[in-house]
Amino acid sequence: MQLTKDTFFYIALFLVPGFIMNNAYSTFVPQRILDQQTAILRFLSFSFLTFACSYWYMYEKVEEKYWLHHPLLWILLLATTIIILPYLMGAFLGIATSKDWLRKLFLYLRLNPVHAVPTAWDYVMVKGAYVIITLKDGRVVFGKYSGGSFASSVPEERDVYIEEQYSVEGDVWTLLDRSQGIWISKDQIQFIEFRSL
Repeated sequence: MQLTKDTFFYIALFLVPGFIMNNAYSTFVPQRILDQQTAILRFLSFSFLTFACSYWYMYEKVEEKYWLHHPLLWILLLATTIIILPYLMGAFLGIATSKDWLRKLFLYLRLNPVHAVPTAWDYVMVKGAYVIITLKDGRVVFGKYSGGSFASSVPEERDVYIEEQYSVEGDVWTLLDRSQGIWISKDQIQFIEFRSL
């Protein structure tokens, strides 16, 4: 396929806003890996949502051929519509989803939506907790999983980095001296228990 000016224009107009909105959304909510056709359909849907929200001011500007009299302002308006607005909308929807605002509304209305977070791993690993990780060889690792920790959201790489490692005697957790955390590969993890911070 040859990339003409028209093709480039339509890609920019109909896919870029959706791509930007999807990336902003994905910053807050882990996503399932989509095949190419589904991803393009999602980008188009998000782009149309963006244009539905901007229609009221864009239609008037197009009708009066705003770009002829105000080319610089027109470029700023397009940048706002194609880049800034989709990013803000995606970020808002991502935050609303991660805080379960929409899910709570649907449940209040007695609707049972599919959860937006694809796996239990992704759901639980965004919250801070003390963790007890039992390894496949029987060893147990005690640690604190919070802001400085990391868990991969890539399905094939479910490794975890715990920012603080502890030794435990009875109910007393003691931070190990000079601990800078511990990394554990997915192949070593049997299961993880979570305790409130």
